Amino acid sequence: MLVSPVIHCRTYQIDFRSVPLFLPGDIDAAFLMRNCHASTWQMMDRQIRHVVFAAPDHIVLGIVTTIEQLFQICGRTPIPEYCHVDKPDGRYACGFIGASILTSSIQADQITIPSPADFLDIYLKYIPSRWNEQYSDGEKVWSSMLVEYAETVFSTRFSEENLLNLPVDGKGFYHKSTPEFDWLAFQSAAYLSIKEGMQVSLCTDATFSGIQQGSFLLYTLADAPDNGWISYEKRMPEIRKEPVAQKPHKSAADRSFQDADHGPSTYEERIAALAPSNSRKTRLLSRLKRRDLDVRTFESAQEQVDDHAEGRHLKKCKKRLPLQINRKGD
Repeated sequence: MLVSPVIHCRTYQIDFRSVPLFLPGDIDAAFLMRNCHASTWQMMDRQIRHVVFAAPDHIVLGIVTTIEQLFQICGRTPIPEYCHVDKPDGRYACGFIGASILTSSIQADQITIPSPADFLDIYLKYIPSRWNEQYSDGEKVWSSMLVEYAETVFSTRFSEENLLNLPVDGKGFYHKSTPEFDWLAFQSAAYLSIKEGMQVSLCTDATFSGIQQGSFLLYTLADAPDNGWISYEKRMPEIRKEPVAQKPHKSAADRSFQDADHGPSTYEERIAALAPSNSRKTRLLSRLKRRDLDVRTFESAQEQVDDHAEGRHLKKCKKRLPLQINRKGD
C-alpha cells in the first residue's frame, strides 16, 4: 500500500496550528483538518483514541493521544525531548498521528493496518524536522509539509473472524468504550473502509459534547450505557442541554478560520474571523487588539475569548498562556 503521514500535533514552542504539520499533497487539506480537529476535541485525560475516516481516493487511519502515553502503550522508554512542550517538564506533547492510504494502491491480499507502535514510528520519523520551529521562523511555521507516498507494510493483519458487526446504514451511533472494544472497532472500521470500500468514519473514547459536532458516524464513549449501539437521536436532546453558543469551535466564523489552508494573513482578518456575535466577547477582542496582542492560532484565541467571557482578567490570561499570546514582532 502507498502511505503518507498525517500529523497534527503540538511542537515545543508552538501549539496546534490551523493546518496539519504533515500531509500528502493530493488530499483536501480543509477536509483533513476538520476531521483532525474534531478527533482531538477534549482529548486530555482520555484513553488512546482510534480514528478512521475517508476522503476521495484516500483512507485515513489515526490515533489521538499524548506522546508519553503512546511510548508507554508500546512498551518503549519515552524520549523526554518529544513528550513535553514549553519547557522540559511542561505540558504534554499530544495530537493526531495518522496514515493516509491511497485507495488505488490497495491489494486485497496485502492489507495491513497500523498498530500503536507503527504510529509512534511515524511520529518519530517526521516530527524532529519541525519540533524546534519558532514564531520568528516566519510563514513556513503556518504551512504544511507535503510528504510523498511510500510503499508501506504495517504490523497488524486483519483477523476477520474477530471483526465487529458495525452499523453502517448512514446513521450516527455510539457505543460504550473500553480499550478492547475500541481496538476491535478500529480494526472493523478500517476493514470496511479498505477492503470493502465503504464510507465508514469512527472516533473512539469521545465525549458527548464531541458527538454534538457530528463529524463521525460512529463513536465510542466511556460513560455510555452498556447496551449496544445507540442512535444519536436517542441522546441528542440531552447532549444539547447547554446552549450551542457556549461550546467552542461551533460558529461558522470559527470553522472558516479552522478550515483555511494558512489562516487569515493579518491580525485584523483574524479578529474578523474569530469575532462572535456575543457583544461581551466582541469587546474582549477589541481589547486584545488595542493592547497589540497577536492571536497566532485558533486554539489560543478561542481559549482567550472563553476565559475572558467567564470574567477572568487579561493579566491572568497572559500569565497562563505565555506562549500562545505574543506581542507583534516577537
